[in-house]
Amino acid sequence: MAFGVRAVAGTRAHAAARHARDATALAGFFVAFAFCAVVLDTVHSLTTMGTGLDTALTVLEDGGELVSMSPAVAFAYAIARREPASAPVAPGVA
Repeated sequence: MAFGVRAVAGTRAHAAARHARDATALAGFFVAFAFCAVVLDTVHSLTTMGTGLDTALTVLEDGGELVSMSPAVAFAYAIARREPASAPVAPGVA
C-alpha cells in the first residue's frame, strides 16, 4: 500500500515538473511575441516611412511575431497530443 502511494506521488511530482517546464517554455514564446508586438512596433511607429530603418523594423517586427508564435503553436499542439484527453471534444473525436 505504501509503495503504491509513493509511486502515485512520484508520478504526480514528475508530471508537475513536466507541466512547469512546458508552461515556462510557452511563457518564453509569448514574451518574445510580446516584445516584437509591443516594443518593436512602438519603435517602428516612430520611424519615417520609406527609409531603410522602416523596412528593417517591418521585417523584424512581423518576422519576430511569426518566428515566436509558430513554435508556440507547434509546442502547444505537441502538448495536447502528449496528454491523454479526459473526454472527447466532439462526438467521434478521440
